[in-house]
Amino acid sequence: GLVLFAAGAAFGLWVIGPQTTGWLVSFGENLAINQLSIARYLDFVLLLVLLTGIAGELPLVLVGGVSLGIVPKSAILGRWRQGIIAVFMAAAILTPGQDPFSMLLV
Repeated sequence: GLVLFAAGAAFGLWVIGPQTTGWLVSFGENLAINQLSIARYLDFVLLLVLLTGIAGELPLVLVGGVSLGIVPKSAILGRWRQGIIAVFMAAAILTPGQDPFSMLLV
C-alpha cells in the first residue's frame, strides 16, 4: 500500500503538478497580474499530492473488496466499460486545464 501511495504521490508531484501549475499561472495572464501566495501554492500542491496518492491506492481497494467479498468479481469484470467512461468523465471534470493531455494524465 505504501508503494502504491508513493507512486501516485510522485506522479502527482512530478507529472500532474507542473501541468496544472503552468495552466493556473497562465490563466487570465492578459487580463491581470498574477500574485502567487506561497501558502496557497503549498496548500494546492500538498492537496494534489495527497489526492493522487490516494488515487494510487485504488487497485488495493478493489483487490481488498473482492477478497473480503464486499464486491463480487463478476460485478467488476462485467462493468469495466462503464468504469472506464466514468473515470474519463471524472478526469474531465477535475482537470483544471482544457487540454486532453492533462485529462489523460489524471
